[in-house]
Parts: sequence; C-alpha cells; structure tokens
Amino acid sequence: MSALSQFMHTARTILDEQDRAASKAQPPFFTRTTWLFAELEELALPGEIKLFIGMKVARLHGDIAGVGRLVDKIHANSATMESSRRHQRQQICGWIKEQIAREPRS
Repeated sequence: MSALSQFMHTARTILDEQDRAASKAQPPFFTRTTWLFAELEELALPGEIKLFIGMKVARLHGDIAGVGRLVDKIHANSATMESSRRHQRQQICGWIKEQIAREPRS
C-alpha cells in the first residue's frame, strides 16, 4: 500500500469514527426544546406570563427540574381551556416532559 493510500485509509477511518460519534451525540436540552417552548408560549393564557418568564430563566440556568415543575403547572392550567387549544397545550407539555426524561440525571 502506498503512502498516499495509507494516509487516505487512515483519514477515512478517523472521519467515519467522528461521524458515528456525532450521530450518537444528542443536542443540549435548550437547543432541542426551543421550538417546543415557543409553540407553548403562543398558546399562553394572559395570566401565565410569570410562569413563562420563570421557564425562560430556568432554561437559561440549566434548571431542568425547575422547568419540569413549571411545565406541570402549565399542563394543569390547560384543563379549563377550550378543547382544541387544551389538546395542543397538553401535547406540547407531553413532548417537553419526554425531553426532560431524556436528560441525564445530575
């Protein structure tokens, strides 16, 4: 095997290994859930402004447990809403809770 062939083989092996590692890596919680929180905020009730501010602060500080507690409150508040909006909010809250469950415990 020539030096160039050996070099190409080694480089391809390294790049393939990096691709496998990158595909297994999961983006951070903040990145994975940004669109979910934006969608949920679109469905907010006027009296929930402080809850959503608290969720933003908790997310920025990496307090995933705190985010979970606030999402539970939003989910509970959904019970009094009209059917279609209630369903949307409950579904988004469920998706956020799934993402919280995927987070490693610290």
